[in-house]
Amino acid sequence: MDQARLDAALQQLSDERETLNRLRYDYAIVAQSRFFGLRELWNAIKAMLGLRRGVAVPVTLPAATASVSTHALLAKPEYARLVATWNARAATRPLSQTPLVSVVIPAHNHAETTATCLQSIADTWFETLAVQIIVVDDASSDETGALVGLLQDVDLVSNGHNQGFVRSCNRGAAIARGRYICFLNNDTVVRDAWLDELVSLAEEDPTIGAVGSKLVYPDGKLQEAGGIIFQDASGWNYGRNERADDPRYNFVREVDYCSGAALMARADAFRELGGFDDSLAPAYYEDVDLCFGLRTLGYRVVYQPRSVVVHFEGVSSGTDITSGTKRFQAVNRTKFAAKWGTVLAKHQKGDARHVPNAARRRSGRAILVIDSYVPMYDKEAGSNRLFKILKIMLDAGYYVFFLPDNYAAIQPYASELQGLGVEVLHHVHGGRPASEALDEVLPMLDFAWICRPELYATRRRRSCTIPSICISCGSGVKPNSPVIPIRKRGKRSSKSS
Repeated sequence: MDQARLDAALQQLSDERETLNRLRYDYAIVAQSRFFGLRELWNAIKAMLGLRRGVAVPVTLPAATASVSTHALLAKPEYARLVATWNARAATRPLSQTPLVSVVIPAHNHAETTATCLQSIADTWFETLAVQIIVVDDASSDETGALVGLLQDVDLVSNGHNQGFVRSCNRGAAIARGRYICFLNNDTVVRDAWLDELVSLAEEDPTIGAVGSKLVYPDGKLQEAGGIIFQDASGWNYGRNERADDPRYNFVREVDYCSGAALMARADAFRELGGFDDSLAPAYYEDVDLCFGLRTLGYRVVYQPRSVVVHFEGVSSGTDITSGTKRFQAVNRTKFAAKWGTVLAKHQKGDARHVPNAARRRSGRAILVIDSYVPMYDKEAGSNRLFKILKIMLDAGYYVFFLPDNYAAIQPYASELQGLGVEVLHHVHGGRPASEALDEVLPMLDFAWICRPELYATRRRRSCTIPSICISCGSGVKPNSPVIPIRKRGKRSSKSS
């Protein structure tokens, strides 16, 4: 046998061995899957083919990852830094075999983008959180798979052919071992404690089925603070291109949905729904559909502004809605509208005027509480009392706005209120004045409670211009003090309650 034929035979043997290894790995993924239906389907296929345990299926899969040497990969400074940083972190604080949360990152080509995402994870890491990292290489033709393969403790799933976001996420979720599954786009950069903030919020409240991050653009502007879905199934990225530090976008609140670019869900609930809906493959509206589905199970979907993720929008699927994967945005909107029409009928109409109400998704009455400053509960008895009253209001189902008369966000007290779900109106440099912030919320109010007599006169006069608000001066007033309902054109009711 001449050398050329020998080289060809060796190459063929190498290719077949790689194919066999891929198949064995895919089999292991399916065999470990917690999706019962998928396991049953796999067993049925094996039975039809007459296969026994341990026998590989005799098929050939296309190579999904370009053959790249380790030396060539590490010749790129950004790859060398990622591998060095990641593996040093993993050696000191290994990723967990019994994780609390599993992070699933789907990737198709754009290896440099994926490397940037993984580098941000390595730079922030998880000092106390037990985490599993799963990267799904969706049949990339570049060095994505080879690069990820150099990272210690990362679970790499390699698709034999391109399957898209929905199916890649479901494949990654199939081997997730965590109580929570966090889906993270590969075109993102995470900030410090991004995952800790998601997990801690869900751990504190068992009614939360999914929680999403604040998404910002690379220039620091806000991309999304939770999403709105209108009656016609059209979507609205709340806060898009606004200031990321605006108080409207910096408190925990219930939302219609959060983007799948950085979305964490309870694993058992995700699996109860069957994962992302396969009919929405390859992508778009699967995150919205999941959030709507979670509500049918009795869960809430919330936005956590303390979890900040930079999203390079359009890298994965482009921005042209008429071509490529992006075209499925319109296709899947139609499917989604047909599936959830009854629920959507209760949503706001698709008009910018309805955004303030739609974004807050409130089911109970709204109350504005005004005091001289945010309650510093560990400094004085009055503040401690007010802080507890605000929590009672939240527990009673009220949507609570809080306006400190000095318009100052005294920390850490303002942030604590925001973490509880209180919308605190306060000053930020270059932001809205108090009068403008108040004008926006007044039409949404059912009650206003002004806590101090000295604040009552001026604040009440301003509020009287808005119909149907009950105003009460609360602090230092006898328990039977009248609440004054303000009727249309500011006329005072003669009744007390």
